[in-house]
Amino acid sequence: MTREDRHESHDIRGLESGDNNLVKCRGICERYRATKIHGESRYANGQRRCQTCEIFIKWEGLWCPCCGYRLRTLPKSKKYKEIFRKTTATMTTT
Repeated sequence: MTREDRHESHDIRGLESGDNNLVKCRGICERYRATKIHGESRYANGQRRCQTCEIFIKWEGLWCPCCGYRLRTLPKSKKYKEIFRKTTATMTTT
């Protein structure tokens, strides 16, 4: 499945209960695609992840410009959360 196919077919239910609106990736997020910097955390670098679009973007807002879904600003797993905390702690002390 290509990235374009995934963008067209990836639908999820709306965030509010009883809401029949679909949240769908429209491909706008591709304009804001973030590149990985080797050796640095994406979140520490200011990147955010959209779970609907399945992409890291460079965006200052809290909501995805493409699908309107809430962007994740912290790592999901315990391991990477700890690494993120250490990274941001050293960045603020220097």
